[in-house]
Amino acid sequence: MKITVDRSHFYLAIQSVSKAVSNRTTLKVMENICLEVRDDTLMCRANDMELGITCQCPVQQDDTSGPSGVLIKATTLQDVVATLKSDTIGIAIDDLFTCTIESGETSFRLLGLPVSEYPARDPFRVESSFSMDAAILLDLIKHTLFSVSVDETKSYLNGIQFQASANECRAVSTDGVRLSVKSVAFDEPMPDCHFIVPTKAVTELSKIINVMKVDTVQVHLSQPKVLFQFGSTELVSRLLHGRFPDYKQVIPSESFYEFKIPRNTLLLAVERANIIASHANFWAKFDFKDSHIDISTNNAKMGNYVDQVAMTRHVGESALSVTFNTKSMMDVLKIMDQQDIIIRMKSATSPCLIQPFGDPSYNYVLVPIRVSDYAVNPGSESVNAVPVASSE
Repeated sequence: MKITVDRSHFYLAIQSVSKAVSNRTTLKVMENICLEVRDDTLMCRANDMELGITCQCPVQQDDTSGPSGVLIKATTLQDVVATLKSDTIGIAIDDLFTCTIESGETSFRLLGLPVSEYPARDPFRVESSFSMDAAILLDLIKHTLFSVSVDETKSYLNGIQFQASANECRAVSTDGVRLSVKSVAFDEPMPDCHFIVPTKAVTELSKIINVMKVDTVQVHLSQPKVLFQFGSTELVSRLLHGRFPDYKQVIPSESFYEFKIPRNTLLLAVERANIIASHANFWAKFDFKDSHIDISTNNAKMGNYVDQVAMTRHVGESALSVTFNTKSMMDVLKIMDQQDIIIRMKSATSPCLIQPFGDPSYNYVLVPIRVSDYAVNPGSESVNAVPVASSE
């Protein structure tokens, strides 16, 4: 078999599917990318048994004799194509599964394996489907991915839960001390469904969609898998099992304090605090006064930091002193686009609700750190946080 393919299109395809190639597999065949020609289309495919990605490239068939596909080591194939500079490249596969890649005067002969040695794709029987704008899906992921848990003992928290019903879709994630919920309303009704997509799958999905610049994403469910289709690409992922926490019980329903704060000003102040706080378990003290916040942190070996941020008090008259994790605060401030945020709290130890000003579609719940009197003294770094959500 011999084909001609657009170099940039082919390189983008192998870059995308290589994200599903495992570097820690005991099955050497899984280190390969499967290249297979069907009619005038080159199918590039890879999977690690949990995540599978397939990309299609239009090709010109110059010779249809011999094998129609081959397995080539992913890292080698990427390195080879990255060095080629011509607009098109020629790919030929002989009966011994040697793959010849030519570009101008340049020629590589790579030793491959037959496609039959690669695991076949499992049949995907669609149980329910819906579609959404790619920009909306990316926004759902953006607002929740950063607060996914990395605790492997609770695998059901190692991903984003998508929940669709009526005319709404929600994305939810939590690591036990913070919770992110992003909602989007649709004109058309959505099928009733909920599923948890692993962190790796949503991470790679967002990267590929950003590169491909597609408009719409089709979502198909077939327990225990989900299939995302967009453009000439398919991404299949196994779903996580487990009982996701009832996040609605975690979001505070009432507050005795409410503050409006310039988002970027607060972000810069917390970033400065984090220079010291990163050496002291990432804690910083937030003292909410009448019209400003005093932010401070200290470490016996590094020194201390004090700053002041102007704010507007909406609810509550007394002062409030709260300790937050600086990294958790920075994470949410960075993903917001609005000029101002609203912080609502019931007390210094109750969960804090952070929302973009004027946008109730996003809720971020952050549990304050309980710092003992001894911990706030210089020389101590002992802190504790109470879980924001549990499946128990």
